[in-house]
Amino acid sequence: MPLDALTSAEISLPATPDATQVRERIAVLSRHVDLVGLTDNHAGKPRMSPLAAVALAREQGVATVVHVSCRDRNRLALRSQVVGAAALGSEGILCLYGDPVPDVPRVRDYTTTRLLADARGWAAPAELALGCVADPFGPDSEAELALLGRKVAAGADFVQTQMVFDPAALAAFLDRPALDRAYAAALDGGYLWHEFGDLHLILP
Repeated sequence: MPLDALTSAEISLPATPDATQVRERIAVLSRHVDLVGLTDNHAGKPRMSPLAAVALAREQGVATVVHVSCRDRNRLALRSQVVGAAALGSEGILCLYGDPVPDVPRVRDYTTTRLLADARGWAAPAELALGCVADPFGPDSEAELALLGRKVAAGADFVQTQMVFDPAALAAFLDRPALDRAYAAALDGGYLWHEFGDLHLILP
């Protein structure tokens, strides 16, 4: 099927209020990519809010996707994050749960599927592209496909994978009949969004 291409790159935000560093990173990336992903306490470390980084990116007219982690927030905080991203003019959010962090309890209020289902309404009347994550290289591909199906049904517009070091394994995942049956219509006319080793599928 015909596919267009977008490129993106993520910024791991600093643990200090160093706006200059973030501005400089955004400026460098903006010369090479279509949009910049702003991570949310990447690697389980406390870092600058991605909403602050949206404001810094908007100064330069750079498109952004804000990562929103369910791990650290209840539904009130999640809604505030989504509304804030929309108010600041971000182009989208990436809904994810977040890796476990030793000695830090998870909130366990919302799943990513429920966040996807509610986020569009929270952001209205602004429009945000809603993204989710998938792991094509996990030990149980059937379970991963089933989860991905639930995320797409909940409203995901694009899917982001982990770093791709095994293109053949990724191709095998994308060729699975279950994926084809569930998303053939959705992917037809869609496009690939490639992020320096990650794969993003944009669902129209």
